[in-house]
Amino acid sequence: MAEQRAADDLYRRTLRLLVSVAAELAFPKFQLRGGHTLGDGFLYELEGGNNSVEEVESIKQKLADLVESGDAIEQVTKPWKEAVAYFKERSLTGAAALLASRVTSEVPCYQCRGVLRLNLFPVHERAAALKAGTYNLVHYREIPGFVAAYTKDYELQSALLSAHVDHKCFCKAYQVRSVGELNGLQQVGRGRKDFVLACEFRQECKISEIIAKARASRALRDSRAASASKARSFLDGPFQQCHGNLEQSVGHGGYFR
Repeated sequence: MAEQRAADDLYRRTLRLLVSVAAELAFPKFQLRGGHTLGDGFLYELEGGNNSVEEVESIKQKLADLVESGDAIEQVTKPWKEAVAYFKERSLTGAAALLASRVTSEVPCYQCRGVLRLNLFPVHERAAALKAGTYNLVHYREIPGFVAAYTKDYELQSALLSAHVDHKCFCKAYQVRSVGELNGLQQVGRGRKDFVLACEFRQECKISEIIAKARASRALRDSRAASASKARSFLDGPFQQCHGNLEQSVGHGGYFR
């Protein structure tokens, strides 16, 4: 079971990496943001583009080409300055900010068809590994972006999407959209402390919202149960008596005089 779980993680991480590579190959001037888990898939947004059906289809075609060609995913090491320059040039602020907080002489990276990405997790050695499973890029009108799904029949989970969009807006407002930006908050002064306090306040508000919704749901269930109980009481009482009187009257011909 543990080995199967590890294999699944390897497949999903490879999918995330290759979606990022495909997006850069298709739209080198745009930035792919996200990759956050949303059910059996990852939610992305193409910053700089319109997140249209045509754009998603272009990324999908590039991804399919990588998989069919079986491009190698090489583990390479780049000098720190070269790696930072690469990510800054392509406005990949998350990677650049992370390297700014982790200064080392050499940076481990993955390279696929000339595209560089940080080596943070193990992935498959070749893009063809995705053939062993199911993947798809799904576009939805109700979200600004698309989902890279790793299941055949992907279903968009509205509750998770709503929570993610809310969390994304919160992080964007505080300019903390990546681990690197979080590390960049001032340790001395109000920067990091204010962000922590804002997170705690937001968490308390969310808990209050959940409690309020649970109470409202319970009140609705109690109201429906009470209505059903009254209906049963009526059927067992006055209605039954009225029905009996009606049968008695009809039986004696009372309605035909």
